Amino acid sequence: MVVQDDALLKYLDDDGTTIEPEFYVPIVPLALVNAPSGIGTGWSTSVPPYNPLDIIDNIERLMDGREMKEMVPWVRGFKGTITKVDEHTFMTEGVIEKVDAHTLRITELPLHTWTNAYKEFLETKWLGSELEAGKARVRALRAKHTEQSVEFELDVRGGSMAVLDRRDLLKEFKLRSSIKTSNMVLFHPDGIREYSSPLDIIRDFYPVRREFYDKRKAHLEQLLSREIRVLQNRFRFCDLVSNAKLLVINRPKADVLADLAACGIEPLASGADDVASFEYLLNSPISSLTRERLERLGNDKNAKEKELKELQQTSAVSMWREDLKALRKALGKLF
Repeated sequence: MVVQDDALLKYLDDDGTTIEPEFYVPIVPLALVNAPSGIGTGWSTSVPPYNPLDIIDNIERLMDGREMKEMVPWVRGFKGTITKVDEHTFMTEGVIEKVDAHTLRITELPLHTWTNAYKEFLETKWLGSELEAGKARVRALRAKHTEQSVEFELDVRGGSMAVLDRRDLLKEFKLRSSIKTSNMVLFHPDGIREYSSPLDIIRDFYPVRREFYDKRKAHLEQLLSREIRVLQNRFRFCDLVSNAKLLVINRPKADVLADLAACGIEPLASGADDVASFEYLLNSPISSLTRERLERLGNDKNAKEKELKELQQTSAVSMWREDLKALRKALGKLF
């Protein structure tokens, strides 16, 4: 989320109280990052998570008019593998290795498998039990987990390891799971939509987010233009008063207001609902009439004019690119 977008959102009203926006506009489609799953408004949905760096790459490809690259579900820190089975199915595999002639080590579980549930499976199905044909036995189970990783060590005795060597360990120890992309249903500004691939979600997201960059640019140009007008008028006002070309002290306010208008100084509203007036000038402190303050006003005006010119020369897509660049840099510190 970018704070400059806050003023562009359509905020809902709850019995006279302004609440959350109708929808947010993050710089990447967060539905592909946060993996929403559940039931709501008559629809169920299940969207797997994807690597935000891959999402950024594909958005930039759309910006350049290039084809997007296929994306595979991704989970930060997952040490196993995720492979495509068919159009809407991906297989996830945990990690199991043979340490020595008597020890197996499991260092990753397949996605959507909870550690406690898996430990119960090992205790129920393997600890002290026998395989049907080969009588392979697991005599001891040690859990060596940390907050960031999972690890089970299994002691295999007798000729049990020889039996397991002839078998698919991932299958025997239930270290495979599947991810489906056949039920990706999301809210769109035009209504509920069902998507067949994550790339379709990016395609739908792109024009919505692109439009808000146009709105952001126009909004920022409007804000900068007003700031420049305020600075111009303050500079003109302070200059006239300092050089005794505009008398303010001990004069009727109506006469002062008439002189301000005659000097070409512009009345401005302090807020969206306020009436334009000269109060923003007449309420200025005495310190604003010093030479140093006058010089600062001139410098501030020039800086804002330069900022506005640079903004006007920056395309909406370029603004988006800069946000994506900053996001990529931040993500680089995480993984």
